[in-house]
Amino acid sequence: LAGADRFATAAAVTDELLARRRVGLGRVWAATGHDWADAVTAGPVVAGVGESLMLVDGADRGGDANAGRWLYARGLHIDAARALGGDAAVSPAASARLARRIS
Repeated sequence: LAGADRFATAAAVTDELLARRRVGLGRVWAATGHDWADAVTAGPVVAGVGESLMLVDGADRGGDANAGRWLYARGLHIDAARALGGDAAVSPAASARLARRIS
């Protein structure tokens, strides 16, 4: 599985897990795609409870376009979203923008 960048690759992996019914869209977790720690540590836990993890830009560096399209296309099926890593990883503005895409 691959995409044009790490954000598109994360979306492709999540789509594959959704297709195999390994995870669901009830809650989507967002981790910055610019640092590995939050996504690597949260990934097994998020998948273990059957939820989805997406990589997002979090700091307006251009990566949210792919994540935004992915979230917008599935927004009707997403009940909640949570950002990982605090404001330093996913800024309040980025969190608000992502929330609008699923509402």
